[in-house]
Amino acid sequence: MSSLLNGSLAREEEVRRAEELAELDRAKSSLFSSASHELRRSAQVDAKYVVDEIKGTPLTLIGGPLNDCIAEIKDVHIKAKLLTASRNVDRLARLVDSLMDFSRLEAGRLEGRYSPVQFGPYVADLAAVFRPVIEKAQLTYTITYDTNETRALFIDLDYMEKIIFNLIGNAFKYTLAGSISVDVVYTDTHAKLIVKDTGVGIPAADLPKIWERFHRVEATSRSHEGTGIGLALTKQFIHLHGGDVTVTSKVCTDDGNDHGSTFTASFPLGKEHLPATRLVNEVLESKKPNYARTIVAEAARWRLTGDAMTPSDSEDSYTSFDGTRTSEFAFDATDLVLLVDDNQDMLEYIRNIFSRFCHVRTACNGAVALESARKYRPDLIISDVMMPVLDGFGLVNALKDDALIRNIPIILLSARAGDTNRAEGILSGADDYIPKPFSSRELLARAHFQLQLGKRKREMERRFQEQTKEVQILTDLSPAGLFRINNDGKMLLCNDRFREMAKMPPNVEENWINYVHEDYRKTVQSSLMEALRKHEDAQIDFVFSNGNWVKSYVRWWVNGLVGIVTDMSLTRLYEESLKKRAEEAEERRKEAEERRRGQELLVDVTSHELRQPVSAVINCANVVFTNLTKLRKALKEALQKDSGFQVTNQLLAQIDEDLESLNAIELCGLAQGHIVNDILTLSRMQLQLLTLQESTFQFVQEVRQTCSILFNEMKSKGISYTLNFGPSIQRLGIDYVSADKVRFGQVIINLLSNAIRFSQLSTKKAIEINVNVSRGRPDDASCKPPKNYPGDEVRIGPGERISLYVYVSVRDSGPGLKPKDLEILFQRFQRGTNSEEIFGGSGLGLFVSRKICDLLHGQIEVDANSVEEKGSTFRFFVEMHTEPAPKPSTPQHPHIDRGSSTKLRILVAEDNQTNRTILGRQLKMNGCVPSLAVNGAEAVDLVIKAGEEPFDCILMDCEMPVMSGLEASRELRRLENAGRIPRQRIIALTGNARREQLNSALEAGMNEVMTKPYRIQELLERIRNSNA
Repeated sequence: MSSLLNGSLAREEEVRRAEELAELDRAKSSLFSSASHELRRSAQVDAKYVVDEIKGTPLTLIGGPLNDCIAEIKDVHIKAKLLTASRNVDRLARLVDSLMDFSRLEAGRLEGRYSPVQFGPYVADLAAVFRPVIEKAQLTYTITYDTNETRALFIDLDYMEKIIFNLIGNAFKYTLAGSISVDVVYTDTHAKLIVKDTGVGIPAADLPKIWERFHRVEATSRSHEGTGIGLALTKQFIHLHGGDVTVTSKVCTDDGNDHGSTFTASFPLGKEHLPATRLVNEVLESKKPNYARTIVAEAARWRLTGDAMTPSDSEDSYTSFDGTRTSEFAFDATDLVLLVDDNQDMLEYIRNIFSRFCHVRTACNGAVALESARKYRPDLIISDVMMPVLDGFGLVNALKDDALIRNIPIILLSARAGDTNRAEGILSGADDYIPKPFSSRELLARAHFQLQLGKRKREMERRFQEQTKEVQILTDLSPAGLFRINNDGKMLLCNDRFREMAKMPPNVEENWINYVHEDYRKTVQSSLMEALRKHEDAQIDFVFSNGNWVKSYVRWWVNGLVGIVTDMSLTRLYEESLKKRAEEAEERRKEAEERRRGQELLVDVTSHELRQPVSAVINCANVVFTNLTKLRKALKEALQKDSGFQVTNQLLAQIDEDLESLNAIELCGLAQGHIVNDILTLSRMQLQLLTLQESTFQFVQEVRQTCSILFNEMKSKGISYTLNFGPSIQRLGIDYVSADKVRFGQVIINLLSNAIRFSQLSTKKAIEINVNVSRGRPDDASCKPPKNYPGDEVRIGPGERISLYVYVSVRDSGPGLKPKDLEILFQRFQRGTNSEEIFGGSGLGLFVSRKICDLLHGQIEVDANSVEEKGSTFRFFVEMHTEPAPKPSTPQHPHIDRGSSTKLRILVAEDNQTNRTILGRQLKMNGCVPSLAVNGAEAVDLVIKAGEEPFDCILMDCEMPVMSGLEASRELRRLENAGRIPRQRIIALTGNARREQLNSALEAGMNEVMTKPYRIQELLERIRNSNA
């Protein structure tokens, strides 16, 4: 029951709503009918007002007088205004007729008079009226029909005229480019009128609604005028003829270029479908197409592009000022007002209002107005709201979106009155909104106000832009960085100098704090927030991430902070450079002081270390001299008494004492030689003259020979000595190697000398030397040979030149080292804690050894386990290369073979009498026959005198008076080349040890060079080898 009751109530509600809608429709039709009747009744008068056949007979109280005035007035300006009014009277009459037709349709009183016509020619004649207008708009216009068709079509001539012109006018209105075609096609039962265009098309959603009264399609068109009842009335006229109408359309936004609309009106042939009482069998005479005239005249005034100018206007001219300004409106002669309306009459009317006060330009729609505004920059725009292409609201939006013209004031005109419509206009962005109808005085007053206000706004904008530009120029030219921060600590803007200092790209101002160095980021943020909170100034020094130092000053202002940043990098660099220079100066002062102390220490050390052996030599020599004097005296007394010499225990004790003294003299000489070598090496290092002299030597033999130099010293001090060669030497087959054997031996001698010095006072006196080789460097930072190095198991073949590393360790039984001594041992003049007080030493040996190891691509270290009371272990390694065994050399000049029993004849050239005498005695003691010369010239004379009995060897000092050893060598070689003397073997004896000096001796013609001091055994071995 409930559902039935609800259904019944719903149906009753639907019936009630239908009745109310019908009543509203009837009331509306009655209103249309009454209004149209009263309008037309009040306008009807006698035919005496007919004055112009071309314009027809608009018999109205308005049209009649207007036409009389038009015919009588000669002033062209007044006539133009009257013509505008007349055209709008015609349009009003047409709209009234349409309303009355609808009223008759609703009342069922709309009837036609149907007479037979040849439909094709009839349509062609009417459609041709549109040809000038359509072709002037640069559209293609075609009209086709079958000329052989003779079947007549019964039509009402007035209604058919409206059908044809409404369809063609609609096509022209919405076709902006392309073509329009009008075709008449016959079928067996119907005649069809087809109007086809290539216009913008009708959206699919609007197709069912276009036949509804007052519905208007929102699309681009030539004019926005219209009531929305044309097509609806056209459809009713077609239905009166018993026909029907269809439409197909495709909008231009669809895919492809085929767009436009096609209207097809189909009329049945014959007359059975028409009321018999309304038929007229005779052919009626066709009337003048009055309806067509008004339609075409209105369409001719539709313009899509360009200013809606009168024919007398040119494109580049303005309406001239031809009247006196009233004192009420302060227009300037240069003021330009742009008028925008698609209704040409309305445009001309407003144009005439303003042309007396200022320049005027016109446009027929919003798009054209927008282009004109950008081109001419008017002082004011007055625009209609309802326009094709771009309406008034669209024009307002486009103006406001363009920064160059956004400040031009615009007034909107609209037929829509009321507060709501006015509010809508103002909210759209318009400066004023005036509903139609309006008075010219009101329009002038409002326009004048907006124009003056717009001028002031533009002047303020201009000044603002100038000031903004000035500020921008100052900001850009500022050598300091400028920035602004809001109350949230976010940067709103900064200049290019700020970005340059921070190396910050554009548009990342919000993340500017990330470009501050992380060490200063929190400080900067907290300082800024504190200044914001307290509304006070602040100074912040910080560093950007790129290292630039800056000083920032910030000041609170209204809604944040304004700050300046000064680049302090140069200042900081200058301060740092001053500081660095001061530090460098201090460092140089310290270095100079250190060098001075080092030189003083060197003098002190060398004086001590050299004087001490000298003192011992002098004292030992004095002991020997005293004992020998006593022995000589005893021998002399025994010889005089002829009692014979008797050996006593005291004499033997004196001889033992003499031997000890002589041994001490030898040891002191060796110690002095070591010190001298270290001092010379240090001097070369300081002068960057220390170089390597690579030579090939037998590795094991050279190591043994170097260690044997100190064998007598170790033996005399009771120190046991062990030299161990690792199995790697035999495994790899190491025999001959190449390196600087002098420097290599110097390191060994220095370590052995230290070991001897520290072990001589120990209870257990022992020194152990271990020698190993490997193809690789150490596994770690130590100086120990690598374990299981690849290739150490493979024997090096004869003749192969392979890089090799020699590892040497020297272990002593001395008192060891204190932990703090390990850090300073290899520094210059450092000898360990208080060691010099007990053990002596120059403090140069280890420093020189470290430098030599560096030159030989090696390293030296002291074992970290070298602690007190457990002895010390020093290790070093250097790089060498394996070499093939040298081939035996054959003398260039044959020597006389004296046999093994023949004594060697040696010429000694030495200017120092002591050295010359001692060397002569040593040679004589070793079975040689020495000849002595005090300078080079004397040596040359002795060689010449020897003739064909040449000396076996010449020992030549390099620096001598009269003629130096170098000059003597050159002279001897010259005599040899001249054939005056045989080939001589010359060995240089010199205290000069620099490479350049040694090379000079060899270049002078000497065969070998031996540096002083030397041992007689070494010298004799050299002599024997040269004569082998």
